[in-house]
Amino acid sequence: MLLAQYCGVGKDGEKLVSALQLKWKRIKQKTPQWADGMPQVNVACISCAHPLTSSGYWIPEIISSAGGLSLCSKIGHPNKSMTLKDLVESDPDVIVYLCRGLLSGRILFLTCGLLR
Repeated sequence: MLLAQYCGVGKDGEKLVSALQLKWKRIKQKTPQWADGMPQVNVACISCAHPLTSSGYWIPEIISSAGGLSLCSKIGHPNKSMTLKDLVESDPDVIVYLCRGLLSGRILFLTCGLLR
């Protein structure tokens, strides 16, 4: 919203933010976990293997909207470094690895190194 104000189109920015918030609310209402009362899935989302880093910012909100509980990061907070011990102690049901621009062979190499 500040960007819209800075560019002199604050009212248009407000309309856009309101429209996106409404769409996001509708998506959350259609998610089966929200509608059916299913238990939350505990999710550890990793954005980098070396150094081991959790996914923050908007990723925990996406996990929450899909019915999960982000174990390693909070909504709106930055990515944070963690240890393998932290990951294990968080006891996730699912570990999601979001690679950024790495080839699959490199991901496998880094992951194998992480698990040694």
